[in-house]
Amino acid sequence: MPLIRLFRLAMLATTASSALSGCVTTSQFPHVEPAAAVADARLSGTWLLSKGTERTWLHIGPGSPQGQSLLVVHQDTRPDREQGGMGGRILTAPAGKDPVASVALDWEFGEDGAPKAADKAQWLLLRYRLDGQSLQIERLDDDATGKAVQAGELLGQYQATGDGKHPAAPQLQTPTPKLAAWLASGKAKWHQWGVWTRR
Repeated sequence: MPLIRLFRLAMLATTASSALSGCVTTSQFPHVEPAAAVADARLSGTWLLSKGTERTWLHIGPGSPQGQSLLVVHQDTRPDREQGGMGGRILTAPAGKDPVASVALDWEFGEDGAPKAADKAQWLLLRYRLDGQSLQIERLDDDATGKAVQAGELLGQYQATGDGKHPAAPQLQTPTPKLAAWLASGKAKWHQWGVWTRR
């Protein structure tokens, strides 16, 4: 199963807009160099998002030189629905009220249930907020980020679908220093993806 399709499947329980877009903004580079990343210990543990028959679990491990480990498991109790999982790592540089995380999805479960390497290395840029036992996650707004690419603020690929409503998600190719500066400038627009509860 393609990586982005699997991640979209795992996150469908969050918002209708993510389902409509069918894809999410990805980046060739993280927003922080791995050697400079600082693990956010508050993220460690198990988090659950429930909606109807769907359950999305995030299992986040402690920090390491490669970042905090991540396992995403999606379950749906309906027998005709796909189940899936994937894993990777999280790089954070906590600063301010709403830190940003770069999430690399390095592997996924194959049809035989065994883990396999992802087809293409890529990063998701997510902003998060911890409030007691809740973890709110936001993703970059595809349309606004695409316009930043068109304006030359970011390097990357972006092409609207033509209907003006649901643009194709941008693929960023902006090196880490410039990407981090853009995020720090406050120009990024974010879209809520979901709220998980610590288990």
